[in-house]
Amino acid sequence: VETIEELKKNGVIIVTIDDPSERRLSADLAFYPPVPQVKEMSWVGFNGVLYCGWEWVPIKNNILKIRKNKIKRKDSKNTSLLLTMGGSDPAGITIQVLNAIDSSKENIIPNVIIGPEFMYANELNLFLSTAKKRYNIINGNLDIIQTLSEADLAIISFGVTAYELASLGVPSIIISLTDDHAKSASVFDKESMSISLGNFKNLDNKTINNSLSSLLGNKKELERMKEKNLKNTDAQGSYRIANTINNFFNNNQRA
Repeated sequence: VETIEELKKNGVIIVTIDDPSERRLSADLAFYPPVPQVKEMSWVGFNGVLYCGWEWVPIKNNILKIRKNKIKRKDSKNTSLLLTMGGSDPAGITIQVLNAIDSSKENIIPNVIIGPEFMYANELNLFLSTAKKRYNIINGNLDIIQTLSEADLAIISFGVTAYELASLGVPSIIISLTDDHAKSASVFDKESMSISLGNFKNLDNKTINNSLSSLLGNKKELERMKEKNLKNTDAQGSYRIANTINNFFNNNQRA
């Protein structure tokens, strides 16, 4: 914090994005997604400008391009389901969810993205060798944004992917690694954009499958959730943040 204050004295504008630490109190501009933690944190001593909302979530530029140029897929009998738990999936949630899906009555072939640092390859191979259903395994080393955009529904761990899917109009079933993540994911549930199942430690196959069945069998609900996601997120947060910083710089240059 002392270093930041020294930088400010030297005319440097301080910007923070989704920072829960005390450093945020020294920022000139602070940007956050609309998670409940923002209001719960103490802002005593903060003299900057706080921006909090769906419109302030930074999103990759290629997502905006895909969103704008996305061709509406032809209606099909089966719903496209995507499963991804991030780059490494440290808790092995992929295997947990796959076991749940395999025990369900749903007639579906999920696309499963395996991240570049996935640590449960042996467990995955063992599962696939005895699985009752078919699964398409996708290499997560590749650019997966197009794959995300083609899904009708996704099962994910909470993180940046939740916001990316929302920007693409894809509803999700969100599983969280921690209680803090679950609190952040609750805003998606509250806005009826996705379903949050909370901390993975409290999950069982029945809970996962009940959520999955409730959406796979209800295309009208999926479409409604899709429209709510697209309405709340326009994928232009990065541009909005950049423009705000630029305007602040032009209007508040320190001598």
